[in-house]
Amino acid sequence: MKVQASSTRVKLLLRAYEGEIAAGSRVLDIGCGNGLISRAVATTFGCEVHGADIENLLEHDMPFYRIADGRVGAADQSFDVAMFNDVLHHIEKPHQAGAIREALRIARRLLIFEQHPTITAKVLDVVMAYVVYAGKEPLPLSHRGPDDWRTLITSQITPTCRVKPVAEPMLYPLRHYAIIVEPAAETGGVTARPVR
Repeated sequence: MKVQASSTRVKLLLRAYEGEIAAGSRVLDIGCGNGLISRAVATTFGCEVHGADIENLLEHDMPFYRIADGRVGAADQSFDVAMFNDVLHHIEKPHQAGAIREALRIARRLLIFEQHPTITAKVLDVVMAYVVYAGKEPLPLSHRGPDDWRTLITSQITPTCRVKPVAEPMLYPLRHYAIIVEPAAETGGVTARPVR
């Protein structure tokens, strides 16, 4: 079944990332799915986008990295930007900090686009997982709100992150926000902190 992202969702994501992706950047879309958003990001910001996921479902031609055992097969700091677009809530909470560390191993900064933890968001995830992805998509429903993400990131990974609110269009069922994560300059990278 061919899956199309909501055009409203894509527009919200692109608006959230304005000023965050420089033209000519190398960007890794972690959890890229069919590549629709990857392609929109590449076209809008004039950057080179590669995809990474646990399974190659790309409908667009782009370089692809398989994710195995929580590790992406890309070299350290080989990308300017990594993105998680509505992906982190598909990872069990005890593994989310590790996924963020892995993204920051690969890229100099990380952009996260997520949904607020509402009942609507969780119901739509269940529908997408079973109807569209035939039950192949992980479904822990481990949504977090912006403050919860900020606490996780600043306490376990790096002290530098900021939340960007995303405008809520009328009659659109989901509420989104973006988080921009940059490793602390003084440490030269991700702070090694124990996972709790």
